[in-house]
Parts: sequence; structure tokens; C-alpha cells
Amino acid sequence: MIQRLFVSCLQSVLMIILAYFPTFSKTDLRVFLLSGQSNMVGAGLANELPAYLNKTFDSVLVYLASEGDDTSKIGRWLTLGPGFGNAALSMVPNPGPGFGLELSMGKTLADSMPETKFAFIKDAVSGSCLNHSSGWLPPSSGGTTGRLYTNMMQHIDDALSKIDTTRYTLSMAGFVWLQGESDAMNRVDALVYETNLTNLIKDIRKKFNTDDLPVIVPMIDVQSIWTYNSIIRSAEIAVCDKLVYADTLDTKGFETDGVHYTTNGVIRIGTIAAQRWISMKHRAHTRPILHSRSTSGSVQIDIFPANLHCRVTEERKRPFHVEIRNLQGREMLSQVMTGKEFYLPRPGCGVWIVSVNGVHNLITVP
Repeated sequence: MIQRLFVSCLQSVLMIILAYFPTFSKTDLRVFLLSGQSNMVGAGLANELPAYLNKTFDSVLVYLASEGDDTSKIGRWLTLGPGFGNAALSMVPNPGPGFGLELSMGKTLADSMPETKFAFIKDAVSGSCLNHSSGWLPPSSGGTTGRLYTNMMQHIDDALSKIDTTRYTLSMAGFVWLQGESDAMNRVDALVYETNLTNLIKDIRKKFNTDDLPVIVPMIDVQSIWTYNSIIRSAEIAVCDKLVYADTLDTKGFETDGVHYTTNGVIRIGTIAAQRWISMKHRAHTRPILHSRSTSGSVQIDIFPANLHCRVTEERKRPFHVEIRNLQGREMLSQVMTGKEFYLPRPGCGVWIVSVNGVHNLITVP
């Protein structure tokens, strides 16, 4: 009787432990930001797609943040497939669902890295300008930060907050920017495009706490409607030449209706964008997304719970003496480090007291 009661109690305890400490491993999720104006929104038509693209792709998620022909998809993580563009941009009567470069880009990435799961945050707005306070003007360009840029920062936070981090380990993998046609219609806007695009990329990288986030810039077309397209195209090349892990994609000659890339043009852009990202050989170096920051005195600690990695910033000289204790006071780590990075003991979840050169920080990791 006592033995059966003991076994029953033991089983109950094990069930509680398993409920709070899952044994399964998390899935890596590579997150991309896709942004720009109408050609990023996408005027491709689903009814013109080849069979290999006219389907869903389970290993790729999409978060539609702003514009699309199905507004019910906005603000939700959904499986990639046709229907995340705006077919009305094609000016074709009764066009059906539309799509953008995300479709062929996702397909190419999924085929090339079948063991990996991807997530696209898509935030694009037709007719938008980089050099306007109503558009994407980044903070580093000075003046009033663009409304769309501000909205995008919130959309990114909203999207990431809706991902189940008990299932996924998040890493920021890349930024694809397809825009510039509006700025090409005004010489003043065109002449500052190089500065603004440089600042945009730097500010996006700062947002994700990495100075080498891979960036792909599909260049605008040479249509005469974009009066100063040569200035914009030169700016796009110049920016990617001077920044690390940034590359252009020349769309000259891709299929368009004179304003928007048509189905085949959209497919080509997405496919090549994925190939350019893969060719950077940067996949293994994507950075975990910053979870929290603890600051005490001159010591600042950035926490990346995906791999229990911490980075220390301190004004005083190294070496650092790092001491980690749990809330019960038990010492988990005590070491002198000459670098600025260390890892929390496993299991990493919980509350830790981290002392760096005697300065105490209270760190909570989910």
C-alpha cells in the first residue's frame, strides 16, 4: 500500500516537473524584415503562378503589418502562401489574390535550408517615400522621424511578441528593402537618398543589436516615370558598397507594367534575394534577439535568453570579475574574464544575481 502510494506521488511530481520544464528542444526561427513601397507590397497575381509556387509553405511564417488585399491577415502570424500582396496594384479586373517577393523568397530559402524555419515581418506601404516625415525617414537622418518608420518599429515589437518563445529560438536573419520610386520623382529627395538609406540600415541594425545584419536591396527599375532613377540606383549601389553584408539586386529588364513588377518579375526578385542572402554565407552568424537589458552603475548587461548569452558593457578597464548567484545565494559561477561575454548556467530560466566587479545586477530570464 505504502509502495503504491509512493509510486503514485512520484508520478505526480514527475508530471509537474515535465509541465514546467519541457524536455523538447526549441526550433530555430530565422526572422526577416521585408519593407518598402508598392513593389514590396507586391502586384503579382496568384492565378498566374506556376504550380510549384501556388501553394503554402509550412516552414515559413508571415506577419503582414500594413498593406494587403486581405486585411483580415494583418497583425497575425500565418503560413506563407499566395495572398500576402495587393493584386489591385496590377490594375487587372477581378485579379484574385496577390503576392509579393516573400513567396518565391520563402520557397527558395525553404528548399535551400529544409531544416530551418523562417519568419517574415512584412511592412510595406504603396506610394511611400524615404525622405518624408510621413514616410520612412529614419531617426539618424535628423528632423522628424518618419511616421511609417515609427509604425514599423511598433509592428516589429508586436510581431515578435506574438511568437511563442517556448517553442522557438529567435534570430534576426536579414532585412530586404525594396523602395525608392517615390524618391526618384523629386530631385531633392533623390539627392539625399544615399544618406537616408545608409541611416535606415544603420538604425534597423541598431534596433536588432547587430552591426552586420544582412541586407538585400533590390534596385528600382529604369522606367522613365521615375525621373531621377539613375540617382537612386547609384545611391543603392554606393550604400551596399560601403556597408558590410549588404548587397544589391538589379531589377533592370524584369517584367513590369511600367510601374509595378508583374508576376514573373516578382518571382525573379524574391528568388534572387534569397540566393543573395544565402551567398553571403552569413547564415550561421545571425544574432539572437535581445530580450532585456540590466543597468546598474557603470555596468550594463544585455541578455539573450535563446542561448543564455550575456554581453557586458562597462566604462572601467577589463579584466572583469563575474560572479553569478541564484536567489538562495548559491554561487553558480565565479570567474575573471578578459573578454566581455559570458553565459548563464543552465537551466537559464529564472532570476539571477550577477555581479560584475562588485556591481550587482538582478537578471530575469524567461
